[in-house]
Amino acid sequence: MSPILGYYVYLASLIFLPYPHLLSRYDLGAEKLIAAEKPGQKIAVEIKSFIGASPVTDLENALGQYILYYDILTRLEPERRLYLAIRQETYSELFQEPVGKILLENQRLCLLVFDSKKEVVLQWIP
Repeated sequence: MSPILGYYVYLASLIFLPYPHLLSRYDLGAEKLIAAEKPGQKIAVEIKSFIGASPVTDLENALGQYILYYDILTRLEPERRLYLAIRQETYSELFQEPVGKILLENQRLCLLVFDSKKEVVLQWIP
């Protein structure tokens, strides 16, 4: 286990053990899915960088991956809540705009907004 953003985590390979082909088929690269303990709650956190040429394309890809992970976690660890971790800049750029607001209003995903320089969590949504 190693600390990240003030929480202790372990790599997602532990979560996806029954589905090893997912880890080899989908390259998690620098963007990782981690499991952690939020006070009183088990969580999984998918960290996304949103550094592609199009923020909307990055969002589409992240949302598709989030849905896949959500459905797998619901089956394997239903007590664990999935969060998409994004930088404060990404939150301001995408989720303060109509497309992001719609996703949040419809509760399509849970966000963990963090300061990448200070490595601190700024906001949990919801």
